[in-house]
Amino acid sequence: MHSANRILARTSPLWLLALLAAGCGSPGNGQGDDDDTPVIDAGPVVVDDAGNVVGDGGPQQALALQNIDPPHGPYRGGTVVQIRGRNFVEGIKVFIGGRQCEPQDVEILDGRRLRVRTPPGDVGPADVIVQTDIESAILPRAFTYDAFYLDPSSGALAGGTLVRMIGKGTAWTPSSTVKFGTRALLNPSFISAGEIQGQAPPAIAAGSVDVTITTGGVADVAEDAFTYYDSSDPIFGGLGGGSLGGSINVSVVDAMTGNVVAGASVFVGNPATTSHRGLTNAMGQIVFSGADIVGRQTVTAAKEKYEAQSFVSFDAKDVTIFLVPLPPPPMPGNLPPGRFAAIIDGAVTFGGPTGVGTTTWDLVPEPRTPTEKKVAQVFTTAGDIFSRNPAPGSGGRVVFQPGANVRSWPYRIVARPGALAVVAVAGLEDTVNGEVVFTPFAIGVHRNIVVGPGENKTGVDVLVDLPLDVALQVDLRDPPPLTNLAGPTDLRVDAYLDLGGEGVIIMPGSSVELEVGTHVATIGSQPPILRTLSDSSYVIVASCDTSSGPPESVRILKGITDLTRPIVVEGWHGIPRAIDPVDGGTASGPQLRWRPDGGDAIGTFNFMTLESFDSPSVPLWRIVTRGDVFQGDMPDLRALEATLPEVPPPPADLFWVVYSITVPGITFDQFTYNNLNQRYWSAHAVNYFVVKVP
Repeated sequence: MHSANRILARTSPLWLLALLAAGCGSPGNGQGDDDDTPVIDAGPVVVDDAGNVVGDGGPQQALALQNIDPPHGPYRGGTVVQIRGRNFVEGIKVFIGGRQCEPQDVEILDGRRLRVRTPPGDVGPADVIVQTDIESAILPRAFTYDAFYLDPSSGALAGGTLVRMIGKGTAWTPSSTVKFGTRALLNPSFISAGEIQGQAPPAIAAGSVDVTITTGGVADVAEDAFTYYDSSDPIFGGLGGGSLGGSINVSVVDAMTGNVVAGASVFVGNPATTSHRGLTNAMGQIVFSGADIVGRQTVTAAKEKYEAQSFVSFDAKDVTIFLVPLPPPPMPGNLPPGRFAAIIDGAVTFGGPTGVGTTTWDLVPEPRTPTEKKVAQVFTTAGDIFSRNPAPGSGGRVVFQPGANVRSWPYRIVARPGALAVVAVAGLEDTVNGEVVFTPFAIGVHRNIVVGPGENKTGVDVLVDLPLDVALQVDLRDPPPLTNLAGPTDLRVDAYLDLGGEGVIIMPGSSVELEVGTHVATIGSQPPILRTLSDSSYVIVASCDTSSGPPESVRILKGITDLTRPIVVEGWHGIPRAIDPVDGGTASGPQLRWRPDGGDAIGTFNFMTLESFDSPSVPLWRIVTRGDVFQGDMPDLRALEATLPEVPPPPADLFWVVYSITVPGITFDQFTYNNLNQRYWSAHAVNYFVVKVP
């Protein structure tokens, strides 16, 4: 795990992940029960084992389906839909396209409404089925899986949001055209047959638009695929609405539930001295006006049993703050239910000089020692560069048997549900000093697999036919300096092969740590961009880090297809270094100040937290500043105790965590909480310190 992930595991807002999950798709259109949509009934009268009639079989009693809203979503699943019908009861199962929805993703709102998160599915129309222990009902072809999705799927009305279009089974080319409604994508960049990047064009009015990608006269359409907003993001909050002109609108929302927070204390300026203060109303809102509310401002919100939060030095008239509830007391034994893994099985076959179905694994050299053997490792793509798969199990290790005279070798693996590819990497395995050493030589990939929760997908055969003859040369230019005293101490490069909507291949040996004093890394035994991988691209993650955690600086380069020249990594963020207070010290004034050490890039924004040393760690304050502002007001927590009982008394020592983050395609005044998701970052640096409360 990257050290970035280690620190995020402690300080990154886990509430954001829940928020992101809750924000996928649409919760429904809020139709009443008196609409005219036909009801699909369960069918004949149902009789139990004793011969008693269960209900009368009529539409008012039998399990029935009415509609699903929205009626479409991306093939990867995850769309939150509302299903309407009758006689919904506890334990009801939902199937879309023949794949069961995770039981914990099925919520009964009442007897006539379900809220469901869709499983992954094959592109095109799909049946929707609900099922109880005694009956079932179906809506034929009621939900359509779109061939592509947008990431992110929303942006400001002014346009400019950097967006990826990610498809499954698409055949896009450099001449493909992309339109948001009637307006063309700005600065389009063709990555592969399944990925195009660019900037969202400006829009006239807020709302959703269809996105159409046309290739050779054939159009792929995703309806309502991108949403424009004219204030702060209605789903992910943050800043928006244009420049300040004498008034500022603040909304406060519970980050976990999405409910408004009434009675929250809100301040414009320094909470201890400002006259612009007040409580949010029953709608969680408050408006401040005044001749001095122009230019860049700072807003803080706080409430009992929540963390406090501040936005520093922004120019935006609409602010939506997601307050994070303080962690509740632990609930022993109250663990969340597990999710269903999938099972995939098939056979591994080999190509080579003697043709497809070779009995000798020609692409793998013969063992060089008595203990060495030919082995194939079978696994699936990971969802993205930050995800890891469940262990494939012992059935994912295929061992060549000399003289067996067979042409295929069975495998059976545990897999994540989703759109993915199955990968077989063949090489030589040996045990050296009690440690298993695997040297890869060839790869095969079976593309465009969709597997649902708990599904057993059979017959997924993988042909190993590509030698691993690519060596990536990565040149790290001017990273932050290494120091054994304060860190960082290491330079590392990780390579991933990106298959777009099917995830990324994480090859054995694809992580290289550079020798001290060197700046060029060679990552060998990588797949070529050929045949089944002809539409893929590489992602390079370069890290200047410390094995035990921060400090670190990371650069992420995507869409790399030219492997004939060195991949140059530059534009690093400097490591945050505390100035006042110094690490372990007490602030001399009302501000926390730091500086970037090394690197030449200025981030889009800085993200800070002040956290308790208590166990479990309790954050007290979150602060977001403009990227070129390396200071933030030090909340006078002890002074605020008298006037703000909602702010808990601080301990003597606090963790002060500082992130510097670049998100391409946005300015700080367009910040949304979605920007705290690592998949949008192209560069970041992080460090943490101990500070004392004066």
